[in-house]
Amino acid sequence: MVFREFISKNLPIKREDAKQPLQRLQSDMNRVFDRFFEDFRMLPFQNRDLASFPRIDIKETKKEVLVSAELPGMDVKDIDISITNPILTLRGEKEQESKHEEEDYYHMERSYGSFNRSIPLPSEVESDNVKAEFKNGLLKVSMTKKPEAQQKGKKIEIKVN
Repeated sequence: MVFREFISKNLPIKREDAKQPLQRLQSDMNRVFDRFFEDFRMLPFQNRDLASFPRIDIKETKKEVLVSAELPGMDVKDIDISITNPILTLRGEKEQESKHEEEDYYHMERSYGSFNRSIPLPSEVESDNVKAEFKNGLLKVSMTKKPEAQQKGKKIEIKVN
């Protein structure tokens, strides 16, 4: 019995057992890198923040809600705006093609893509009184608030006990 204990304690570890923890470590590291790089997959427009395209600014005044959207390179005919209280939806499709030809040279690039962005508005607006203006790639939408939304709030006094 003493001999068996001596042999089991002093024999080298089998190669299969030695590789297993390293293989496990390698597969764990592969999973970490795979998960990390999932966020960097290419999306339409070659833009990783397509979910936030177009970039917008929202401003609320006493009587209006103003939305500005950056749409560089877009044409007014390619933009669609709709409102379903209290959500403003901007949609568009962009098609771009560039071609350069010379005697011994030909280069052509095309890009296509679309966007759809729904913007929750801070107040309900009168959908019949919405104005939109598009100039130099900047879309400005002004919406008049409903009369109930224009009312001033009432200040509430806090009592201390």
